[in-house]
Amino acid sequence: MNRTRKLTVAALALTLVGGGASVVSTASAEAPRTTARTQQAPQATLAAWAKINASGLIFGRENIGAVQRVGFGRYILNSNIDLGGCALIGTLNGNNDGDPGPGSSSIMVNRANARQLFVRTSTPSMNSVDDNRAFSVLVIC
Repeated sequence: MNRTRKLTVAALALTLVGGGASVVSTASAEAPRTTARTQQAPQATLAAWAKINASGLIFGRENIGAVQRVGFGRYILNSNIDLGGCALIGTLNGNNDGDPGPGSSSIMVNRANARQLFVRTSTPSMNSVDDNRAFSVLVIC
């Protein structure tokens, strides 16, 4: 095989190994094209959860450590994971099986820092707005 033919075969082999990007000279200058079928949305996973009673006792949990009741209707939950960029969901529930009580109720779940959640539970229809209530939290990342 002469030198020119060897160079051509070597260039063709490199082109095939490289995915054919250099077959057309403009192919490497263009951005890769994708379609809806080739793009995949990032998957969300349940990263942490906890079910807590009104006094701060943990009924069940995953990646949630200690719970501190820091005020009337205010709780700090320590997490084993970084909570940045995660969705925080909270809901009020009974003390494991009991009736949560009359009136409207609300819950706020927020990050206190990278590994702590602040939860505030309240019953606006009662005399005191902040109220110790049983709740559950989900952290989805």
